[in-house]
Amino acid sequence: MEIAPKWYHKGSESDAANLISSEVRRILGDLSGRREDDRLYLDIMSNCDPVGNDGTMQGEQLLAAPAVDGRVRFNLIRAFVNTLRSHLGATDLSVKCVTNGAEWSQIKRAHYFELFIDSIAEDNKLHELVKEVFTDAATVPVGAVKLIGDDGRIKIERVHPEEILVDTDEGYYGTPRNLYQIKNMSKEDLVELFPDAEEVIDRSDKGSINEAFSWLPGWSLGADRVQVVEAWHLPYRKNGKYLGGRHMIVTTAGILLDEDYPIPTFPIIVYRWEKRPFGFYGMSVAEDLRLAHETVRYFDIRVQDALYNISRIKIIAEDTAKVETFDDDPANVYLYPAGNKPPQVFAPSVIPIELLQFRTATIMEARDQVGINEMMQKGEKPSGVTAAIAMRELQDMYSQRFKDKIEEIESFYLDVARGIIRLAVWMDTRGELQPVRSKITKGRRTEALNIKFKDINMDDEEYWLQMSKSSSLPKSTAARKQTVQDWLDSGLIDLNEARELMGFPDLDRFTEMKLSAYHEALDKIEEIVEEGKYTPPEVVDDLALQHKLGIQSYQLYRRLGVPHERLDLLLQLANESLDLLTSATASMAQQQLQPALAAAPPVGQRQLVPPGMPPAQPETQNPETQNPGMTPQLPM
Repeated sequence: MEIAPKWYHKGSESDAANLISSEVRRILGDLSGRREDDRLYLDIMSNCDPVGNDGTMQGEQLLAAPAVDGRVRFNLIRAFVNTLRSHLGATDLSVKCVTNGAEWSQIKRAHYFELFIDSIAEDNKLHELVKEVFTDAATVPVGAVKLIGDDGRIKIERVHPEEILVDTDEGYYGTPRNLYQIKNMSKEDLVELFPDAEEVIDRSDKGSINEAFSWLPGWSLGADRVQVVEAWHLPYRKNGKYLGGRHMIVTTAGILLDEDYPIPTFPIIVYRWEKRPFGFYGMSVAEDLRLAHETVRYFDIRVQDALYNISRIKIIAEDTAKVETFDDDPANVYLYPAGNKPPQVFAPSVIPIELLQFRTATIMEARDQVGINEMMQKGEKPSGVTAAIAMRELQDMYSQRFKDKIEEIESFYLDVARGIIRLAVWMDTRGELQPVRSKITKGRRTEALNIKFKDINMDDEEYWLQMSKSSSLPKSTAARKQTVQDWLDSGLIDLNEARELMGFPDLDRFTEMKLSAYHEALDKIEEIVEEGKYTPPEVVDDLALQHKLGIQSYQLYRRLGVPHERLDLLLQLANESLDLLTSATASMAQQQLQPALAAAPPVGQRQLVPPGMPPAQPETQNPETQNPGMTPQLPM
């Protein structure tokens, strides 16, 4: 069977640049209609005004904000996208590496695996990038980040949505094998990246594809800038290996980079606000709200025209009346001839109340369409809701409404974590990956360390990644306090753990003092488990707490497979704490008993009292017999 040559086929290197350029040009033609819509949505999010006088979307009639005519107009799409971003895009997430029935050494490697991913995410400010990607996906069909190997480091950068190209036919089921990224770069930057291809870069020109991108921000058609296309072809799996993958970077003049690509996923990870039933590109919030946005903007323009032009006051007077010129001074007195009717001031009502109600109803329907409630939009709790438990119930209802959206964000974050691991494996195999600088917490101590990926790498069958929130506690003070109090009342946590969870910065100084004994015990246990270092208990320690935590830690780490010598140290810590506590208690009891024994009468003079009988009271003299002739006094 004869197959048309493709750029990723072996032997097509001589014509790969032309094949990629023609493929990209064809895709741009297929996506021209969608890209025009995306242009409008990006203009709106940039606070431009693409609405013409007839109320329709006019991309060519851009008015910088504020509008040239100075009128205030409500940007519905931008307002709702920003509201959704503040509530959904700021989700605090972390990756957990889970092992099933692994030994202690494997569990520790999984922990360093998590540190490796978290350190790369923190260095690249992934949480901030997720917010930007969320905004992109809510504005246009996709938002994306790209994983790059840069000088031995893994970098994560945001990708402009319009740079990503996928063939509509190939991406019909959402899983294309070819993906293209088109960029506008200066020749100087390209020579620094690809010094061996300087001749090809010098012969490169802008090319016809650049004209399709001339409207993008920062897209210049200067002579020193050229069109660059990066293309990936995913491999297939055979006998446990990935074969047939290809990665190229080309210009109009030739190839800058050509290498095998053994990774089963693209380095560009895509997020969509809402997936379509079919196709690679998703559906954005802006697309959902386009009709409502057009309606409100058209209404605002017409209403303001009416207010500025029609609603001005009119003065009605007789033809023969001679009235002085009116001005805006309220203290002036205006004279008119006697016998004539005074002029009448007519202020027309040009905006029926039904129109204003229609505008409000349109905004409310748009808000309901994307799931925004009043509390999210205004940042205020509903009237009548004061209890913390009621606030939590409202948060739960909100979470259920956006459950699928939150899951999509978690899935995107997880895809980025998997991409980091796959890129790290590839770079480490080629000897390009440098150690990752990280920090590890040991008890209350934080230490810096360098993580070498080859020391922590695990096979795919040994672990799986899952997402978890950094904290399940509410962010508001009242709700957080109530949640921790509920956990404390139900016995899920003790008082020390409750103080630890509160996390109020204003109370840090006092909390540290109250939890000092608790932290001391945890530090000793951490040193035993992690380093095999033993610190014996002291009389000034909270010996009861130390004994309790030592037993609990022994039971936990025995199940996790900690070496026996360290388990013995945990038992030693618990037993010595108990012995010291018993000795201290007996000594204290002896000290309290000595003053009582010193004050007691000699043994021969003590009266033996049967059990249950009160001791005999000393006899007292009768007042009457003590002082004869005197009358007893009543107690005052």
